[in-house]
Amino acid sequence: MRLLAVKAPVVKVFNKLDDISLSDELLHGMIVKVIEETAGCNYLKVLTEYNYAGWCNKDCFCAAENIISYYSDADCLRIHSLTVDVMDRADIKGKVLCTLVKGSIVYPVNVFENGWTKVLLASSSIGYIRTSSIVPYENMCGKKNIRRAIIEDALMYLGTQYRWGGKTPYGIDCSGLCSMAYLNNGMIIHRDSGWQDGYGIKQIPVSEAMPGDLLYFKGHIALYMGNDLFIHSTLGVYGDGVRINSLNKSHALYREDLLDKLICAGTLI
Repeated sequence: MRLLAVKAPVVKVFNKLDDISLSDELLHGMIVKVIEETAGCNYLKVLTEYNYAGWCNKDCFCAAENIISYYSDADCLRIHSLTVDVMDRADIKGKVLCTLVKGSIVYPVNVFENGWTKVLLASSSIGYIRTSSIVPYENMCGKKNIRRAIIEDALMYLGTQYRWGGKTPYGIDCSGLCSMAYLNNGMIIHRDSGWQDGYGIKQIPVSEAMPGDLLYFKGHIALYMGNDLFIHSTLGVYGDGVRINSLNKSHALYREDLLDKLICAGTLI
């Protein structure tokens, strides 16, 4: 099965070729498998590492073999800032080659200049990123501060608008927020709001939920923060985008409409 790397900053994913509704987004540096191609069509169907399939413009990808042969997951760098410009030189006055979003992957060239890191992009282009905007790509599962790290990651999206199928600082949906909070800490969970077997998620009673665990509502998903608070991306009369709400009826941030839709909690940690 052919492997491709995402070379565009963000790639739109659609469920069907004749459906323009966004179902997911791929970020720079992600590796996907090609599962279907149509002759004469500029779109191909890909499968992500989190087992999500959809159609994308093939011009947004490049061959992944060169990257895979030289780098392992341990070598990758992850964009930690919400957005960051990739420059043509280690200078804020340089040319902007592209702008990457939080969660994107780049590869180190191991050259550091006055607060800048030289990186390889998926397209094999060389660029410079401010060192403060990148962190090593690390699987944090089992680490001491993982629960706090997941919550802090989700909080960085606070105020981001709701976008169906989105998972970037430009717009994000409920499952996009939860999956990115985990993925940014090196852990893969399902990208949909409904409960799914597998992916290491263990179903638990809501009463046993701890910070960083998932809350499954009917048609919705959120991250539990502790003290009856949760962070989620929502749309409707209660507000648009990523916000904090409460399960506690006496709390000012209580969401009465969600309480009777709460099904269970899930934990990976």
